[in-house]
Amino acid sequence: MSPGRRPLFCHDTIRFMASWPKPPFMSSPEGRARAKGGVDTLAEVLGDRQCSASRRALAAVALGRAGDRRALKPLIDAVGDCPEVAVAAIDALGRLGDPDAAGPLVAALGSHSLKVKEHAIAALGKIGDPRAIDPLIAKLQDRSEAFYIRKKAARTLYTIYKQGRLDAADRDKVLSHWHPWYPP
Repeated sequence: MSPGRRPLFCHDTIRFMASWPKPPFMSSPEGRARAKGGVDTLAEVLGDRQCSASRRALAAVALGRAGDRRALKPLIDAVGDCPEVAVAAIDALGRLGDPDAAGPLVAALGSHSLKVKEHAIAALGKIGDPRAIDPLIAKLQDRSEAFYIRKKAARTLYTIYKQGRLDAADRDKVLSHWHPWYPP
């Protein structure tokens, strides 16, 4: 790159893309076709440990808002990053709503960061995958866990229940653990 030229996706561009509900380049089929390199570039920024955490977090937000399934793997890889990047990646995974993200989000429940746990619980509720029930119940019953994390786990169990995708055994399991926190 010649001196004085800014990279294709500079910090300002990533911030602009992250501020839109859906990035403008993803608004039409033609835009999505032209933006193939854009999603790839954002994924590259997200995975680049040389970039600052705030820049990588903005790239994760932009990838989540793009709604492109190609963003799933880089976002999953970023869940194990520093808390700032992990929270942005977890929120983006929740926004994408792909059940393939449930496994890494369940793993994020074991993080030392309360913020990462909180956002992982919320993202699991958005995805609504039944595989999240047992880990959420474990968080709910763990008395060494922060109270608001336990309360959020209870609320997320109910959110998954209300989505109506559970079989009878899972519904009963959720209700038996949810009711002590939120009696009818």
